Amino acid sequence: MSEIKMLPMPSVLLNWPHPTNHVAIRDYARAVAEHNVKLATAELHRQFGCELRDPNGTIWDHAAKLQAENERLRAEVAEYANMVQGYIDTIAEADAQAERLAEALREITHRMPKQAGPAWIAKSIAQAALRDHDKEGKDG
Repeated sequence: MSEIKMLPMPSVLLNWPHPTNHVAIRDYARAVAEHNVKLATAELHRQFGCELRDPNGTIWDHAAKLQAENERLRAEVAEYANMVQGYIDTIAEADAQAERLAEALREITHRMPKQAGPAWIAKSIAQAALRDHDKEGKDG
């Protein structure tokens, strides 16, 4: 491997001590390191004839994959939410229909005669159904 190559010294570092020297030293060290990484990478590329690259791509490629997966999952959750809302609406409609039927049975039982016969049997059946409905309403 090659030795570290220094970049030309910034003029602000020549005026020692100076209030901004710590920032300038940090920036200079970073620039030297980046410069040497570029040189070393170019040297390796020249020696081995290949680029040094992560086989899985860059962090941006990975982020894009994660974002796509996130969007797919969001769409799937939205689809499930719509299905659940459909079930909730169906249950609410069935509950409302049960209430309308119960009200209709109440109306029928009040209008039926109190004598024996087919009408009285139907009234008894309707009253039993209403008792069951009212009991379910109190329990659930």
